[in-house]
Amino acid sequence: MIARITSGILSAFLSLYAESAGLPALPLDPDALRASFTAGKREDLRLSLEALMLSPIPLPPEDRGECLRYLSAIYGDEPGAGSKAASRMYQLLRLQPDRTSLDLPVKAGTETLFARVRGEFLAIPAGAREISPYTGAKPMGSGLRWAAGSAVLLAAVAFAFAEAGP
Repeated sequence: MIARITSGILSAFLSLYAESAGLPALPLDPDALRASFTAGKREDLRLSLEALMLSPIPLPPEDRGECLRYLSAIYGDEPGAGSKAASRMYQLLRLQPDRTSLDLPVKAGTETLFARVRGEFLAIPAGAREISPYTGAKPMGSGLRWAAGSAVLLAAVAFAFAEAGP
């Protein structure tokens, strides 16, 4: 019962943050994501997508894949964020092993990194792909995911309200 109430509250905060930042809420709209990405709202998009990824509310695989695809592109284009980009790319390939590119307007180095990660991913036997070579750990457990998601979500909501001002 408490878990359902908490999930409802977190879902409401996610929707509120997405609305206040002008970003898409659940379910994800691919056209709105692309518009935010190409319009240069990458930092707001990154914050929103990271909050969704860490949320205790389970995302459908197609929405999770979209989050990972955009996060891979955002981190791939940032200087010094190659390991974050590679980690997100690896997670994306676990969901969509047949993907051959990010299909987004990114720098050439980002597509090169994706090709390298994809090559390494395909070289690993299918049963051993659960542990990412980029993070060295399995995905977070549900308790830690809930705590981390709540912290990120509350920070994002506080940031949105601080920017909105009185």
